[in-house]
Amino acid sequence: ERIMFPIRDGRGRVIAFGGRILDQGQPKYLNSPETPLFHKSQVLYGLYEMRQSRQKFHNIIVVEGYMDVVSLAQFGIRNAVATLGTAVTVEHLQILFQQVSEIVFCFDGDSAGVKAAWKAAELAVPNMEGERSVRFLFLDEGEDPDSTVRKIGGEALIQRFDSAMTLSEFIKQGLLRKIGGQIRGPESKQQLVTLAEPYILNAHGLYQYLLVEMLAEQVNLPPWRLEKQLNIRTGYAQIDRSKKASAQSHSNPVSDVITVPLKIIKYICLNPAWVKKYPADFLQALYKLDGDFRVLALAVDFVQKNNGADQLVQRVKAFLENEGFAKQANLFVKTIVAAESEAQVSEYKELSMVLVSMKRKAESSSQDLDEEALRRVLEEARRKQKK
Repeated sequence: ERIMFPIRDGRGRVIAFGGRILDQGQPKYLNSPETPLFHKSQVLYGLYEMRQSRQKFHNIIVVEGYMDVVSLAQFGIRNAVATLGTAVTVEHLQILFQQVSEIVFCFDGDSAGVKAAWKAAELAVPNMEGERSVRFLFLDEGEDPDSTVRKIGGEALIQRFDSAMTLSEFIKQGLLRKIGGQIRGPESKQQLVTLAEPYILNAHGLYQYLLVEMLAEQVNLPPWRLEKQLNIRTGYAQIDRSKKASAQSHSNPVSDVITVPLKIIKYICLNPAWVKKYPADFLQALYKLDGDFRVLALAVDFVQKNNGADQLVQRVKAFLENEGFAKQANLFVKTIVAAESEAQVSEYKELSMVLVSMKRKAESSSQDLDEEALRRVLEEARRKQKK
């Protein structure tokens, strides 16, 4: 025997029914089959009733069962909804964020609850923007929201909801547990970065940088160095210019020679359309190189994003200075002051074609781009120029 619950859409129309078994047995919940009007991945039980309460909520509590929603409402918690026997979906998140800026997932503390939380976290990370927040509350093993609210009361449970674990903290603690609970050396640092990489790559904007910053603190690396390792650029990480200047002056000083990469920067500033020749994965290979090769990658990336902007040369110069490459910025700008001859323009065009040809050759042979080969080709071009 089952107790039947009407399932309503956002306008209050009954589009399906759900049944909860009264005694022991499986399945615990049974829903109507899907129809053109009813899709479980797009419906949340209790959402319409929450709206009808006319209360202003700062968050929505997501639980797993109809009875949890009903019990919480009996104790004055009217901002709870339930999924319909499915894991949380992107559509669910979109619906919830249209209502409030904070979502609190309430799961059982067993392995199934933790697994459901990871699924929700994976979907939530790409949607974190602006004032949005996602939290996780795990109940004691064997407890559910229904039994918990009857034990501690509505006010106490609300306090637990408000102090629930944030999404970033859940990811951090969860990944640390996967490597044994603490960082013991370089190996565990590498493991942590590898495990965190998918979440960071799926994040966007400021939230992506904040995840990088959190991970960098755990592995004791500067955020910009970690961004380089992950082949991303959030635009928020700041290079320690004092350390960078010291390192350049002692271990790898910047010469006054206008290198091939700097000459290519000059050419793309004069002919911005040429940045289309540099695909994203090719830029990533350049980013892994040191010195002026990385400066070239930064410049190409900047021009791709600012193509058509006024005073492009000065904007590129200011950008490189802000990234800690002031000397290179000044060197490439000096060469632009003089008028370019047709022979010089042809030379830079040829250099860009060399890079693109290397990329195509690597693709046709199904091999990764050989960074050492790239360095050799560029240096060979430089030697030819000197002659």
